Amino acid sequence: MSSYKIFFLLVPVLFFGCKKEKVQKEFRFQNGAVSCAHPLASEIGVDILKKGGNAFDAAIATQFALAACFPNAGNLAGGGFMLARTANGEYHFLDFRETAPALAHKEMYLDEDGEVIKNASTLGALAVGVPGTIDGLWEAHQRFGSLGWKKLVDASIEISKGYVMSSREVFLSNKYSEELLEQNGEDFFLVKQGSQ
Repeated sequence: MSSYKIFFLLVPVLFFGCKKEKVQKEFRFQNGAVSCAHPLASEIGVDILKKGGNAFDAAIATQFALAACFPNAGNLAGGGFMLARTANGEYHFLDFRETAPALAHKEMYLDEDGEVIKNASTLGALAVGVPGTIDGLWEAHQRFGSLGWKKLVDASIEISKGYVMSSREVFLSNKYSEELLEQNGEDFFLVKQGSQ
């Protein structure tokens, strides 16, 4: 079969397989923009900019908001990196990854016979590190922030009191409910509220 024929065989698949959607081709912002994995968190970041905060303030507030409403994309129990360029052209790098606990050792996931304990490194208390997120956000705030710390976290506290979950969030909550109950006990509040 020639390449000419293959081309014409593929075009209808591509053409009919595409869903026609209205696409916004251009966005223009005068003073800044915030984009992240959850609209509530983006709104909080924009609100911080409107209150006179700088890009670092907006990033910190957005991160806290993501921890409350989209923990897959934002976390308080993990860590991260920040690569930033300030208005005067300076570059800065912060490493606030989570670290191993002080008592961690190379045999901690092995039984007395030296065999790997199933799920010990992925489930339960021994599977987590010492969080670095809060320390990293605090350090970024101390170096580069312009608004008070309280202003950056207040909106996340409000979100934590409750918000409407997306259908995907409900799906994931239900998908992992048994595992969450197994690790946290029958009275685990996230599963109880998520299943109502």
